[in-house]
Amino acid sequence: MISRRIAAAFAAAASAMLLLSSCATGDDAVAQGGTFDFVSPGGQTKIFYDPPSDRGTIGKLSGPDLMNEGQKVGVDDFEGKVVVLNVWGQW
Repeated sequence: MISRRIAAAFAAAASAMLLLSSCATGDDAVAQGGTFDFVSPGGQTKIFYDPPSDRGTIGKLSGPDLMNEGQKVGVDDFEGKVVVLNVWGQW
């Protein structure tokens, strides 16, 4: 049976080798030069967005202001500005 010290030394050596091998600086370790190209799941590399000629309004949308307790913030507070709504849920 292997003693605990030998097993611990082996585990430490294996961990050190794994750590050092992940710090490689070869040509294939980091992208060098070139450009970044986005590739969609369908293989398309150009992003094309054709917005509608007339956009509708989203209506009234507000909620609690997380920066100022007891106040509400709404989309109307940002009239004339571009607003990005990050909508997510845990379904």
